[in-house]
Amino acid sequence: KLTSMKSELESLTSERERQRGNLSTQERSLISLAMELATLKEKKQRRKEKLCSLQEESETIERTIREAKLSNMSNSSRKTELISEVKSLQTQERECVTRVEQVTGELAKVEEQRQAEAERLSELNETVRMLDGK
Repeated sequence: KLTSMKSELESLTSERERQRGNLSTQERSLISLAMELATLKEKKQRRKEKLCSLQEESETIERTIREAKLSNMSNSSRKTELISEVKSLQTQERECVTRVEQVTGELAKVEEQRQAEAERLSELNETVRMLDGK
């Protein structure tokens, strides 16, 4: 019986060591994945910063081009160009106002429908209460 217990203890000890080895392998794998994730996050951040920088450069270039274009024009041409831009912005503003008015109207209709549904639900609940009370 002692031999049997000794054998079982050795088996359990061996199993424990094997499990420790598995955990150690899994831990190394998790650490490796965590390091890879950190590296990917850093790359993502650098790319995001580079994109922001490129966008800023693009905006600067667009402004420079516009300014150069305006400076190469005669005063009357500049005035015409600026008037055109103002009209375009006014058109965009009117379109935005129209869209806001449309959305406001749609929201009012939805609110009316919601209110009507709430009243109908209240009526149905009252009917159910009356039927339950009978």
